Amino acid sequence: MGPDFEPWSRAMHRDSVRAVYWEQLLAKKDVEHKPVKKKSLPKQRGKKSYYADTLLCNGKIALMRLSSLPYEKISVDSLRIASFLSTISEADYLIIDIQGNSGGSELYWSRLVVSRLIPKPITYFSTQIVRGGEINREYCPEFFEEAESLTGEVCSGLPDELYDGTFYLRKYPCEVAASDPIAFRGKIYLLVDRKVFSSAGGWADFCKQTGWATVVGETTGVQGIGRDPIVISLPESGLLLRYPYCNGINADGTFNGEVGVRPDIEIHGKDKNERLQNLIEYLSAL
Repeated sequence: MGPDFEPWSRAMHRDSVRAVYWEQLLAKKDVEHKPVKKKSLPKQRGKKSYYADTLLCNGKIALMRLSSLPYEKISVDSLRIASFLSTISEADYLIIDIQGNSGGSELYWSRLVVSRLIPKPITYFSTQIVRGGEINREYCPEFFEEAESLTGEVCSGLPDELYDGTFYLRKYPCEVAASDPIAFRGKIYLLVDRKVFSSAGGWADFCKQTGWATVVGETTGVQGIGRDPIVISLPESGLLLRYPYCNGINADGTFNGEVGVRPDIEIHGKDKNERLQNLIEYLSAL
């Protein structure tokens, strides 16, 4: 196991769980023990497809729908996505619908989609904020090696509580390399909603930074920029909990942890299907 994962390993395998704590807690007479009912357990799901595509309006509009960005599906979905992208060269518009997408892997969207739709590498930045507490420093020591204290001079317009002297900022340069680009010269629209989080929200911020696609729909959820949550073990009970320790700054300078990513064009609708239909009608009329 690499050194980057040692804090997680220690939290998961610590041998100091207090058995006495649980014995005392469970021995209390006022603690009600309810058996778990079978019907309350989640049903086991079969194989689920997170990707779908189609051509609409006599080939004028290409549509890709991604409900998740699973790392384990990259090798499988790359073939399906490559096959579809090879058919859209004559389309005027490409809609990438990620409504309801709670994230997954940044590599999914950067390698499978963006890299095929750029003629040359694109550079962007991930601007991250982390509080300088003991636990955070243990889990991401490399962040603090070149991070600077967050002040109004470094970055203005953020929530006041971030300027209390305990938060640090670091700007990471990132690059998406072009890979066998296809001959598509149409316009790209990334359709998002308030249920878009994590790396899916990061995709929206990438589009806002670089102009690779026009972001349409609703303002995304928060926690779209940052890192995987930390796992820690509570000292008395040994219970494991996760908390998001890292957040970021949007392309427009707003705090992603508070406002999400705002769309370039708002598309309204009572649900994701209606918003998609409204976008299709909007593009069809252009």
